[in-house]
Amino acid sequence: MRLLFLSPRFPYPVHKGDQLTVYRRLLAVHEKHEVTLLSFSDSMNPDGMEHIQSLCRGGVHLVRHGTYAPFFFGALKGIVSSLPLQVLLFQSKQFTQCLTELLRQEHFDVVHFFMLRMVSYRKYVRNIPCVIDLVDSMSLNIERRIPFEHGIKKRVFQEELRRLIRYERFVGQMFSHMMLTSEKDETFFDADNITLIPSTVSVDEFYPRMEMHEAHRIVFSGNLSYAPNIHAVLWFLHNVYPVLLRKQAVFEFVIVGKNPSPQILKAIEGKQQVRVTGYVDSMNEALNQCGVAVAPMQSGS
Repeated sequence: MRLLFLSPRFPYPVHKGDQLTVYRRLLAVHEKHEVTLLSFSDSMNPDGMEHIQSLCRGGVHLVRHGTYAPFFFGALKGIVSSLPLQVLLFQSKQFTQCLTELLRQEHFDVVHFFMLRMVSYRKYVRNIPCVIDLVDSMSLNIERRIPFEHGIKKRVFQEELRRLIRYERFVGQMFSHMMLTSEKDETFFDADNITLIPSTVSVDEFYPRMEMHEAHRIVFSGNLSYAPNIHAVLWFLHNVYPVLLRKQAVFEFVIVGKNPSPQILKAIEGKQQVRVTGYVDSMNEALNQCGVAVAPMQSGS
């Protein structure tokens, strides 16, 4: 089969969960199917380009997606639009042109959309089965995040939640099939065409190496600019760290991950037995070097 993948982020190197989903799907299908990838990217020559090209026999097409301009124009459109900001931020004339040109020139058996952010491009695909890999419910994610926000930011998220609930309600009607991670996410969609694909870990890559373990080390790992991970780290520092100090426990709390947020860096100031590593080459080694891995999630989906 000839598959067209539409992704909001270039999938490699894998630094975020949505990249991991796209990358795993590519690994799963590339040997038996011809994949063409159309993706937004921060760079037109990203690291890992050659590797992704080796998985996409149909070719790789990139559309530049910066940081500030999409947010600015998406926010302006959000004033007069009823669409979620998550969708508005990824609306692009260039992406639309590239997609329509691919559909005109090539024959595809299935178009595979990734994330809610790409749903607005569904209307350009005619007479081809379309599936969407949502991973989770954005409504559930935002709903759990709102209690952690304050002031105008909280009001923005409340409005975004209202839009998302309405938008997600109709997504199932737009696609032949939907893929989600958990039953909790499934309840947020009014659809009977859902397949659950749980998050998994590669046992070939992540396996115990007891000789590396340091029993006193506690590790939290993840993308440290992602709000649910920030909330989890702050919760641990506020609720568990003081208890360990009072009990005079021998421990080291190591926060492992890329792009540690200012909130995390500020929270660890002056705290003994706590450190942030930043990016590490091997998450496998970082986890094997701990006695306990923690994930005290307070938000997200």
